[in-house]
Amino acid sequence: MAVVIDNEGKCLALEAKENIEPKSAEKMTGAMADVVAALEKLSVEIEILTGKSFLPQEGWALMGQHLSVVMGNGGFRGIVMEEDSEGDGFLFKELLQELQNGDAAGSSPEEGALRDHSA
Repeated sequence: MAVVIDNEGKCLALEAKENIEPKSAEKMTGAMADVVAALEKLSVEIEILTGKSFLPQEGWALMGQHLSVVMGNGGFRGIVMEEDSEGDGFLFKELLQELQNGDAAGSSPEEGALRDHSA
């Protein structure tokens, strides 16, 4: 599933193989925005502690047993995906690299063929 959110957690675009209810998508994207906000706060504290710049945030990633989430573009564009059967995180690592390079999910909702959910 590919997703684009705004800083308030509103789902701007979503592309998934399965049908996802808008309320479910909004709950998920709201939680994603919460993660971005929490990481921004953590980043400020790391900067204060170390004296080294941590911001702007490039993105974040969460790797689970069967699913992984990789969010790039400051944490606002990314993918929720099933991990490979080997469990070695290969897909996760590849996608993280693509998001850092701006290649995954297109550079705009139109290029990534993501459905608009802003209405």
